[in-house]
Amino acid sequence: MDIEKLDFPDESFDLVYSSLVLHYLSSWTKVLGEVRRVLKPSGKFIFSDGHPIESALEKRYDDSKIKKELLGRILMPATGTYELYGDYLVAAEGGVKKMKAHIAGNEVYFFHRPISKIVNDIANSGLIIEKMVEPLPTEGMKEKHQKHYDQLMKYPDFMIWVLRK
Repeated sequence: MDIEKLDFPDESFDLVYSSLVLHYLSSWTKVLGEVRRVLKPSGKFIFSDGHPIESALEKRYDDSKIKKELLGRILMPATGTYELYGDYLVAAEGGVKKMKAHIAGNEVYFFHRPISKIVNDIANSGLIIEKMVEPLPTEGMKEKHQKHYDQLMKYPDFMIWVLRK
């Protein structure tokens, strides 16, 4: 079914759930409107999405072909200027930037947006933010995947939102 044109009557659901889907859409306006329409009064929309800190990272390879993913700035003492890495705000593109990735051998596109763009899109939809979580990894992950655990203890891969009509 088209996520931007749901084939359900108004106020059909107490809960709508979406896992790691919305970052594949350039605009959330229609989706949030449709979710609001099909939710019953006080119904909830719970969704997860890729975290913008991850999609803001600038990917670079050095001469030894080591991949670097950077976000921030380095002061160049000789000139007093900064060398900048990454683009969190994507101000030049209205807060949404098309990105390319490879998943399971397939080329896919997703869209980076800063948290302020997400919050404003939600506010404009008429839905209310109850909670936003940047989840930490579990102890079980620490035992099985120490390096990924260490990374996720410093910055998140995704976020979870709980919205209410």
